[in-house]
Amino acid sequence: MNTRALLLCLLLTPGCSHDHDGHGHDHDHDHGAAAHGEEGHAHTAPHGGMLVPVGGGGANVEVVHDAEAGTLDLFLLDGCAENPLRCAQESLVVQLGDARFELPARASELTGETVGDTSQFSLTDEGLKGATLGGAELSVLEILGQRLEAVALGGDE
Repeated sequence: MNTRALLLCLLLTPGCSHDHDGHGHDHDHDHGAAAHGEEGHAHTAPHGGMLVPVGGGGANVEVVHDAEAGTLDLFLLDGCAENPLRCAQESLVVQLGDARFELPARASELTGETVGDTSQFSLTDEGLKGATLGGAELSVLEILGQRLEAVALGGDE
């Protein structure tokens, strides 16, 4: 293959990164509204929950709360909410007013995740029935080499 054909092939071959909202996405930037114009930078929660950016935008906690069933699931995801981020914690503690809920880590044969190396934490509890997560905080989250404390989870559901 001559040099011109090789160069043409390289130019026409798409790279492995994807275009995300019209800009290159190298994961080395701020996901705040200032970085992406007035409309901000939106990611889709893969489990239908609410995304909470943590760790300077390098990670997300997806909060999935079913007040009718009394369930709460937390999924740890990368900064684009596309891939799971595993952590070594065996449980996560959510403080909601005076109530404290401990969500155990979930293992998954499908993903190979185990307790102590997982991205999902779940709990079913009567105290979560009818509750809203306004003011809820994740006591401690150790992710991406950081120890984060009092991470606000709730909004006005």
